[in-house]
Amino acid sequence: MNDQRSFEDDLKATLDALAGPPASPELLARVAAIPEREPHRPGLIARVAASAGLGRPLAGIAAAALVVVLAAGLLGLLGRLPGIGGLPPSRSPSPSASATAPVAIAATPIPTATPAPRASGTPTPAPTLAGPSDVIPADFDPLSVTFVSADQGWAFGGTACGSAAHCAVIVETLDGGRSWTRVAAPATTVGDPAVGSAVTGVSGLRFADPLDGWAFGPDLWATHDGGTSWHQVTVPGGAGAAVMALEAHAGRVHAAVSAAGAGGYRIATSPVGGDAWTLAPPTVAYGAGPVPQVQLVLSGSGGWLLEVDRAVVGGLRLGPTGWSAWQPPCLDVNGPAVLAASSAADVVAACDEGVWGPSPTEPTGGQVVAEHLYRSADGGTTFARSATTIPLADVSVLAAATPSLVVAAGSVGEAGRDAVIASRDGGRTWATSLVLGSERPLYLGFTTATQGVLITDAGLRLTYDGGLTWQLVRF
Repeated sequence: MNDQRSFEDDLKATLDALAGPPASPELLARVAAIPEREPHRPGLIARVAASAGLGRPLAGIAAAALVVVLAAGLLGLLGRLPGIGGLPPSRSPSPSASATAPVAIAATPIPTATPAPRASGTPTPAPTLAGPSDVIPADFDPLSVTFVSADQGWAFGGTACGSAAHCAVIVETLDGGRSWTRVAAPATTVGDPAVGSAVTGVSGLRFADPLDGWAFGPDLWATHDGGTSWHQVTVPGGAGAAVMALEAHAGRVHAAVSAAGAGGYRIATSPVGGDAWTLAPPTVAYGAGPVPQVQLVLSGSGGWLLEVDRAVVGGLRLGPTGWSAWQPPCLDVNGPAVLAASSAADVVAACDEGVWGPSPTEPTGGQVVAEHLYRSADGGTTFARSATTIPLADVSVLAAATPSLVVAAGSVGEAGRDAVIASRDGGRTWATSLVLGSERPLYLGFTTATQGVLITDAGLRLTYDGGLTWQLVRF
């Protein structure tokens, strides 16, 4: 108590020296007449200021001075206490890496991307669903993926909905795959285009732009409002026709149709903004194998259709005047092939030679089974065979990000072991970028020269470095 009184006396003396003339008796009387709203006990600052005869301005100065004095004294006291005031640098806490916000993709974080803006005046799709909630189902497995930019894309899959059926589910990303949101899907089930007209539903998804998209295989559904609503479209080709593949580019959508009674595949085309489908005249006849398959590739102003039925059967090519018959590579090598393109001029094919008989590319009388890359720089008119083989026993999927960057996935020859490999010199040398183990690759494609997608029967992976590394998406 004595220390406090001495401190107050010293402070009062200091403030007396700073004080001006005392307030007039009239002012003091007016102030005293103001009723107190709440009883209180004057604090230290108020008592000292009143005893010194200070007006309000100097009372404020006194308060500030006292705060400085008290702070200095407190710091001095704390500095003398053990463990406070001057911890060694080695004791200072450092930020923890575990505080980093989690992202939706395992492995290294994905670079943040800015969502692509929609055109002015275009309605933003509402997150309404064909399903009961906005939650992505726990059993959702992507079967198809499509991107219209490095930021915006959609993935298609299914969820169990009773009676052994799977109902269609679509999820959308606006940040390059960092996060996904469930959006509206066609009110249909997941189908299997390989069975053709024996089943209904859809198995694939493609968008041409933020507004126009199609769910297909074997049925055909379309949206022209960004997925807010979907409607079923009659498949061109007559009753029993089925869509086996579909791609969109340069303002038009093209579908490979297994037309009833046509004995083969035809191409149906429509402007992306509507449902005005027309069939192109040429037909690629079915092969002699048990299960014909068709692949449709678009790049720039070019397009190619390749049919494989155990071995390469035939093809069609899109030119300035439309679709016409085309002689694809590897027609005589007795094996299947997979096609990819990075531009209207640059086309590559991975050909599995010698599977069903000797290949003319091998010595007479020999049958060597090997994968070779065939390259074209004139839109598929001519192809050159690579001197080295692709180090896979068979290529399941193929993509060309640029003329020099080619990525393939398939079996390495050992049971239950698949891998993703990449060539950065146009197929002369290859390096493994991902061991898939027992995962079976289903689709491979690139949106940009560095950003690509890989679908296996175990999930979806994304690459942002041209296929050097792949990151598994967690929905």
